[in-house]
Amino acid sequence: MKTTSRSFSIIRTGLIGMPLMAATLLASQAGWAAEEKPLAEKRSVIFFRGGYTEYVDEGRGFESFTDTHGTLRLSESSINKRDKGWYVGAGVEHSISSNLLGLMPGTQLLGEIGLEWKRFGSKESTVVVPSAECALLTGNVVNCPITGDITVTMFTVSASPKIKFLEGSPIRPWIIPAGLDFHVISPPSDAATVLDVGVQFAGGLEFEPLPGIKVGIDGRYHYTANETNTKNNFVAVTNSVSGLPPGTLVTRSSDKDNDFWTAGAYLGFSF
Repeated sequence: MKTTSRSFSIIRTGLIGMPLMAATLLASQAGWAAEEKPLAEKRSVIFFRGGYTEYVDEGRGFESFTDTHGTLRLSESSINKRDKGWYVGAGVEHSISSNLLGLMPGTQLLGEIGLEWKRFGSKESTVVVPSAECALLTGNVVNCPITGDITVTMFTVSASPKIKFLEGSPIRPWIIPAGLDFHVISPPSDAATVLDVGVQFAGGLEFEPLPGIKVGIDGRYHYTANETNTKNNFVAVTNSVSGLPPGTLVTRSSDKDNDFWTAGAYLGFSF
């Protein structure tokens, strides 16, 4: 009798508990739905970007890790000097004010956090570390150029204020007056450093073809502090050691400027 009563109690508890659980879940879903923002209040955006990028000066060729200064193969074609490429990125812009903190009606102030990866090019060049190891082990520099594909890339994390004009209009121009950049370059610089800092300036146009869907174009200029720049003059050092007149062996400088610009398009979703 005790076993039968316990079984009946368990069954009864289950029959009562399951509807209560279902009702709780339905109530929770209803609560979540009630918290959903109206479309008019969805002013923040998550976006995905892509397009063209280019160094302002020349590419990062003629460095230790990009092509071993071109010295082991001694030819212009061996220098990994490409300065044009493409980028992909994503970011979030969070709405702070719809009237520029009371200064300008219809002008939205946002904070943008962005991620961006750039590929400037790849080339078969002398790989400095394996070549140096080979030379140390064998004592023969002439027979030790080891080559491989070396890709020049840069990763950027940025935080910027963003101003969008003409709120409520289907076409909205926007600007970033100045934003903070953190860059990671690859391969490392001649000093084996990879981290740099800088500032970006940007502007663009945004369209809303469907409610909550944003498409746009943007252009950005990135001014870097060149903290990865070793500011050495490999040309002078090489010719001085060799005892040859300036410009005999090499004609390039490893004093690089990492400033670059981008131009592309993006797709965004309001939330």
